[in-house]
Amino acid sequence: MWCAEKEISFSSLEEMTQMPEIKKRFQKEIARFNKYFGATEQIKRFELMADEWSIETGELTANLKLKRSFICNKYKSLIDKIFDLKTNASVNEES
Repeated sequence: MWCAEKEISFSSLEEMTQMPEIKKRFQKEIARFNKYFGATEQIKRFELMADEWSIETGELTANLKLKRSFICNKYKSLIDKIFDLKTNASVNEES
């Protein structure tokens, strides 16, 4: 695991997903792949989640397909945060 190699300790997945060094690592990986996509296809904003999606938690069907409607309802506040233009305007200015 990357965290073990970098000697980054954490007590929960929630704690790990909020750590700046973890977010920077994901941003680096996203940037590496974004160069293969057009501007409208690139990931601009993201949030890390500690939740594991599964059939049992309701995000996946028995065929392991996403239950989009369920996901949109369950994670509405997080989706709204990602797409909030007022919040993201300041984030984009910092980059």
